Amino acid sequence: MIRFFGAALLSLGGWLLGRCCAAQLAERERTAELLLRELPLLRSRILDYALPMPTVLEQLEREERFPLRAYEPLPTEADFTQRWVHFASSLPTGREGQESVAELGLAISAGADPEQALRFCEERLERCRQELERKRRESGRLYPALGCCAGVLLSLLLL
Repeated sequence: MIRFFGAALLSLGGWLLGRCCAAQLAERERTAELLLRELPLLRSRILDYALPMPTVLEQLEREERFPLRAYEPLPTEADFTQRWVHFASSLPTGREGQESVAELGLAISAGADPEQALRFCEERLERCRQELERKRRESGRLYPALGCCAGVLLSLLLL
């Protein structure tokens, strides 16, 4: 009887591990969608009001619109470029999403055309979101099934 419960727990644990992996994929996709949803607001503040990016981000943080502090605490003594790269590297969007957000801040702070930098970032984030959506659709059901099968196999080996 105890062996049966142990085997069931191993199978359940494997299934839950697979669900956690699928949930991480979904979280990455939601983060990319959130960033894409907030980019038009960022664009309007930078282009319409001609504000520098650090000022825009401070305003959006006060309004709790742009999730700059939602992922990692930012070092307050660092300059804007370091803070932005730190923020971008803490996003759970995968490497392509992180790089596109980091390049946006670096390009704007270096004096590049904000419209072009925002458009480029939006295109890359959209590609990233589509890729994450494809991965979630393909692997979302596969991970729990693989985890459950691994748990069953492990329980059979231990019995």
